[in-house]
Amino acid sequence: MAAKPKLTPGEWLNVRSRWQEDPRKGFSWLIEELSLPVSDEAVRQRSKAEGWAKGSVAPQQPKKPATTRPAACIKKKSKLGNTETKLGKANQHQPKLGSDEPKPGSERGIGRPTLYRDEYAEQAYKLCLLGMTDAEMAEFFEVSESTINLWKIEYPEFSESIAMGKGVADAAVAEALYKSATGAHFIKEDRAVSDGCGGTKIITMEKQLPPESRAQSFWLKNRQPQQWRDKVEVNATMKLDQETLAMIETQFVARMAAAHERQRAVLIERGIVIDAEDTDLP
Repeated sequence: MAAKPKLTPGEWLNVRSRWQEDPRKGFSWLIEELSLPVSDEAVRQRSKAEGWAKGSVAPQQPKKPATTRPAACIKKKSKLGNTETKLGKANQHQPKLGSDEPKPGSERGIGRPTLYRDEYAEQAYKLCLLGMTDAEMAEFFEVSESTINLWKIEYPEFSESIAMGKGVADAAVAEALYKSATGAHFIKEDRAVSDGCGGTKIITMEKQLPPESRAQSFWLKNRQPQQWRDKVEVNATMKLDQETLAMIETQFVARMAAAHERQRAVLIERGIVIDAEDTDLP
């Protein structure tokens, strides 16, 4: 009676393969080299039952059959996968909440429409004439300042309107400042005068405003800062005695007189002020 095997089917296949590939006969050497937990007789009985033969190839261990799933499960999973894929693609075009920016391609009807309108260019020009900054315009249009910057890039007419509005406004302010500094502002006044017949009549007179020293100071400090800046560098070694202070005062008066003379010459040249020497006074 054969001994009960203590090896698994896979292990028996390895023993058979080793014995059939080796030309040696018997089973004692096989048990010793492989340290088998079975006797010589057990191996002999196994070989007779399975028909071991020298030089032949041992059969391969059968593979476990693949687990098949019902077609209904596969179809259900396929549908679920397609649903997730569609949802994923849809989320790619979903705009973020709280964003006032249109997605790329919004002008072509894809994604959220842009907030920009054609009339914004003219409105931006007028707002810049009022002196509004980009942040103030963003508040007017009810968007963020970054949106204003984006509109400048995407809409050239909007950017040009802002540049023109700011340029015109700056030029107008500069002209007004220059006229204030040179006394080139004129105002009209209505006065009641006698008509020579015991009545009165209203005449309109044009009056020239005198130059403003504050406008002159602001203009010169910005146009010639090296000469008219408030900061005066004083030599540390200079002694501010009465003689030095008198010299500084004299130089200051001389410079101011020269500046006023240059200003008067410019006004005379432009016909704003009439030179007294050119008029015949009684």
